[in-house]
Amino acid sequence: MNTEDYSPEWPNNAEDAETVDRKPAEQMEAQDQLATKSPRDYDDDVQYVSQMMTLVKLSKNYMCVMGVSDGYTDHTVNFCKLYPEDRQYVVVYSEVWPLERGTFLQKEKNAAGVCARLYDAKERLWAVTHTELFRVLVAVTYFPEESQ
Repeated sequence: MNTEDYSPEWPNNAEDAETVDRKPAEQMEAQDQLATKSPRDYDDDVQYVSQMMTLVKLSKNYMCVMGVSDGYTDHTVNFCKLYPEDRQYVVVYSEVWPLERGTFLQKEKNAAGVCARLYDAKERLWAVTHTELFRVLVAVTYFPEESQ
């Protein structure tokens, strides 16, 4: 291409320059929202993504132990399965406590107000929604698939 044939007309100064926004309105709105996000909002996003990644791993039925804490007492439970219910997931776990004692995640047994329900009395299985679980979940230890 011959550069002499191409001669854009550049403005002489900033006042002569016209700014034309070529971005779609949706993109501009999204950028405005990002610009107004606080660092706390990003922390919430990171926490959400981390929780979803944990659910993905749980959905693959890895054998794992979940550490839970209400801020005063720590406890562990064994993950059993995960299934969708309405607009959330239900996490089924086994409790090491005897059935008569219940589970640490019953409303009256933890300070976080998590409210697990009995899922299978014979197997000592309990169920809790993923949103309630994430209020108290502090650790997940996954075991290799060979150990299942």
